[in-house]
Amino acid sequence: MGHDDRGKGSCEEAGRNPKYPGMKADAWGRGCAACKMSGIRTCISWLLPGAAAGILLALAVTYQEYRSFSEFAGAVLEQGGNVWERAELESGDSEKPQRETEKQGGNIQKNTARKVLAAAAKNRSPRNRDAGEAFLREYGYRTWGHLWRYLPFTLGICIVLSETAGWCVFWKKVRERRMQEQRIEELTRYLLAAERGEAAVLCRREDMFSRLEDGVYKAVMELKSTKEEAVRNHEVLSRRIADVAHQLKTPITSMLLMTELLEEQETEEGKECLQRLTLQIHRLQNLVQALLSLAKLESHTIRYDSETLDMEELLEGAAKPLRELLQNREIRLELSGEPVSIRADRQWTEEAILNVIKNCAEHTPSGGRIRIIWEDNPLYMEIRFTDSGKGFSKKDLPHLFERFYRGENAQKDSAGIGLALAKLIIEQQDGHIYAKNTRDGHACFILRFYR
Repeated sequence: MGHDDRGKGSCEEAGRNPKYPGMKADAWGRGCAACKMSGIRTCISWLLPGAAAGILLALAVTYQEYRSFSEFAGAVLEQGGNVWERAELESGDSEKPQRETEKQGGNIQKNTARKVLAAAAKNRSPRNRDAGEAFLREYGYRTWGHLWRYLPFTLGICIVLSETAGWCVFWKKVRERRMQEQRIEELTRYLLAAERGEAAVLCRREDMFSRLEDGVYKAVMELKSTKEEAVRNHEVLSRRIADVAHQLKTPITSMLLMTELLEEQETEEGKECLQRLTLQIHRLQNLVQALLSLAKLESHTIRYDSETLDMEELLEGAAKPLRELLQNREIRLELSGEPVSIRADRQWTEEAILNVIKNCAEHTPSGGRIRIIWEDNPLYMEIRFTDSGKGFSKKDLPHLFERFYRGENAQKDSAGIGLALAKLIIEQQDGHIYAKNTRDGHACFILRFYR
């Protein structure tokens, strides 16, 4: 079932492996406290049935004793008359002297009593019960008269037996629960190690968790294989993007030089065409630069040089390349927040913020405004970018930060790389960025740098 490479290890080795951290002391303490409470509940729950059984047993013994004794007493009364009559006839027929008869009288009575008791014990039956009960009631003997004599004994015996059975059941359940917790802990440690890419040994046992163990092992192996394949494909894609970008860089540079030469021999007819050509070349240049940056970020070859940056100065520096665009469209850029600083790489962080502001500017109508507000708290520094455009559509929100995704209101010359680039830069510096619509229906980007 796919366990060939798991037989090499043992449960003890997995427990001692530092890759699989064990149960913490506080969790163990909580387990002991829960076990104690469960033991107390078990003791109480089995005490009541034991006491009830003891009372019922005492009632049964007392009733059986009274029933047997009443049948015996009735049989004695029935058999006694016959035996005594025969004894008198035997004594009356005797011609022995009176003194000798009196001497033997005591022995005759003893023998007669023995015969009566023997006959009653042999011939007693339920039909003698009524007569026996009447006789016993006459002399103050009641049905439950001896109940308190048997009750302590039966209570003790039944409670001891009940508690013994209860504790046997309890310890069996405790043992099964501990084994289940141990198995769950082993599988949990294995999954955590698999998440970190360190899964090595998974113990093989035949129990109720065997099928789950098989499923977990197969799922981990499949995920590992899928992840490795995805990483390889991603690396290949990044290399190809970088190669294409590098190959485009040289002809674009040549085209720029040619446009500069054409400007010296510019005519009125070719002036507009030259401007359009220059604009398209700059677009291609920006696209190539973005592709190269994206490839570098996804290959994890960039080393961030963190430094203390003033927030307002960082935002001003990021927005500087867009000042001309904002002025041409009469878009106001408003910054608001207390003087604070963060630890980040200046160049790459400005690149990320530049892409966010550019996205806001592209969707803000002429004469609108872009507000940037930052707030500081003990957990993170939060920056909000809010424009005065139409906001995001519901179907665009989950895909805004995907590479090459173009939303419903995207500009014609937008390549869909800027937000993906910003997300990579922020997340690789332990930050987070997401988007939403404000209550007024405008677009809002929220960027957080965690402490």
